[in-house]
Amino acid sequence: MPALVVAGFHGLVVLIMGAATAALFSTSITVDALRWAWQQQEGLASIGLGIAGHLGLCALVWATLFLSATRMRQLWRANAEPVRLTPKPIGSVLTETLVVLPVALVLIMGIAQLALVNITGTLADLAVIQSARSAWVWMPEATEGRFNVDRSLVAEKARVQAAAVLAPTASSEFGNFRLGAHPDYTKTFQKTMGAIFGTQIEGGGGSNVGAYARARAEQKLTPGLNTTPSEFSFFLAFDASKFEDRTARKFYNAWAHTEVELAETGDRIGVTMTHHYFVLMPLVAGIFGEHKQINGKHGYFLTLERKYTLRKQVKVNAKLPLR
Repeated sequence: MPALVVAGFHGLVVLIMGAATAALFSTSITVDALRWAWQQQEGLASIGLGIAGHLGLCALVWATLFLSATRMRQLWRANAEPVRLTPKPIGSVLTETLVVLPVALVLIMGIAQLALVNITGTLADLAVIQSARSAWVWMPEATEGRFNVDRSLVAEKARVQAAAVLAPTASSEFGNFRLGAHPDYTKTFQKTMGAIFGTQIEGGGGSNVGAYARARAEQKLTPGLNTTPSEFSFFLAFDASKFEDRTARKFYNAWAHTEVELAETGDRIGVTMTHHYFVLMPLVAGIFGEHKQINGKHGYFLTLERKYTLRKQVKVNAKLPLR
């Protein structure tokens, strides 16, 4: 066969494999992201690079299958001595597989979920410290009533600090990502989300970086997937959206699933933090979490409670410093 025909055949097979695997593993979020990028003409270079990498992996898989089949055919034509296997009862392998496979899947999912829970627990320890430090800094202002700071604003600032630490383990696929969907949606959260998102904007985002970053971040808060067990999957539990989308969504979910109350006793000030970790691993979600409704979404949540206090600052001067 001419080399051009052979190359065309292999190229066509790779394209078919790429399209089939993309259709199998893509979600509606992926399709919406591609449509948005095409309409806005943004991020096309990174998308093209991802498609090229996907086709490269498909080419490697096809090359492995093709070379293996070619080698087996050569051995068959050469009348190679077949490998003789000890006969087994018909159907025994299938029976053994059916018995072992469910147990193996539960173990794999359980180990993966346990790792995520351990990471979340460690971050929760750090989150409550950061939250308490925020309350420690702002509480004197609330005590003296300066700069329009009150206890509710101190609690919100402490909550935002906790969410920033817990964001890496929050889900970017499942959640009620709608502006104003949460009754406590405030400027404190909005500004912090914009600041976190702004760190990855190329070129600085124009003359008003803060407003631009907040607007871009809020565009990522689209409705998430349903939280029914049928929607759970192994790769979605580790997040499948691109990193730009994860920034805003993870921070929003961590904030919406975290409750902070000020803890003030005697000469100490701190917080009591309650975080509802979203358990999303298939088969084991009901083992690690309890079914409840958080932020308008039903799902399996593991509740983590932490408390941390610091010695109060010395009494501040109620008068503003001279300018």
